[in-house]
Amino acid sequence: MVVFQPTVARESRTFGKALSAPLPDEFPVQVDGGEVSIRTCRDFLRIATKSFDTEDDTDWNAIWYQGMRCLALDWLGKAKAPTKTFIGELDWSKIELSDLPPELGLPISPEETRSVKQAAAACKSLHDVEARAGSRGAKATRSP
Repeated sequence: MVVFQPTVARESRTFGKALSAPLPDEFPVQVDGGEVSIRTCRDFLRIATKSFDTEDDTDWNAIWYQGMRCLALDWLGKAKAPTKTFIGELDWSKIELSDLPPELGLPISPEETRSVKQAAAACKSLHDVEARAGSRGAKATRSP
């Protein structure tokens, strides 16, 4: 059972502090023709939707590893408690990939983000945008 804890959403200051905290390492990136140093999650969020590059693949992987945490903190900090929920009425064993919205694909590049936005605007599903989703109508599964 999924339980949303409204107290987490109200603690936006906690997320704000986490977004401003220094990352374990500083990442120099090239963006808009200049070099920028990524020192905090807020720095990363400023460039996450832009086209940027790093000196090598190791830095690229490291910045996105940290960046996924930053995106999660940002999303959690913006979360609002629902006024109504129907989660208890869902039968998760009958949900197919074609039933899920494309936003659940968690895009990590600007190109993937554009693809997801276009799919959502066209009322497409996760199956339509997620290449790794498997065969049409594959069942979504969850771990015990």
